Amino acid sequence: MPKEPLTLRLPFTLVDEGRGGFNLRRLLTAGDDRSASQAWGLQERFALSSREERFARKLLSSKRNLWLFRCNQKRFCGDFIVVDMAAAAVHMRPAYALELKQGGELKVGCGPGVQMARLDDAILELIDQGVLQVGSPFVRVMGSGPNIREWLERPMNEREDWE
Repeated sequence: MPKEPLTLRLPFTLVDEGRGGFNLRRLLTAGDDRSASQAWGLQERFALSSREERFARKLLSSKRNLWLFRCNQKRFCGDFIVVDMAAAAVHMRPAYALELKQGGELKVGCGPGVQMARLDDAILELIDQGVLQVGSPFVRVMGSGPNIREWLERPMNEREDWE
């Protein structure tokens, strides 16, 4: 049995019209050899609150250069990892580890804290998948969904506190 993943890519089809809507269970079972019970267990680990789903929907709808990965909620690697795929060279793709805090002030470059204690393992998983490389630009971001989304939608050269 394969090891439990730390990240799950949330594709644009989750928010595209006519694709069946935001269905996490279908995503977890599509093209994999998982049993229904394995998919159910993973659904619990990657489940999104309504606030997190709103954040994911809005980001996936507005920024097609950003790949959004949901983090395993039982493994302490944050809420999401966002990778900007605009850079053709893998080592130049910036990654953002996100921890959503309802009503929270935007904090860029914050420490890992308990919620991101195993974030390095999730980043290594994305490196193993070829999404990132060792040395890819990386920053931790904490705050409310709207604050983080607004920050991500700015051009990179206009973002303060880049690590």
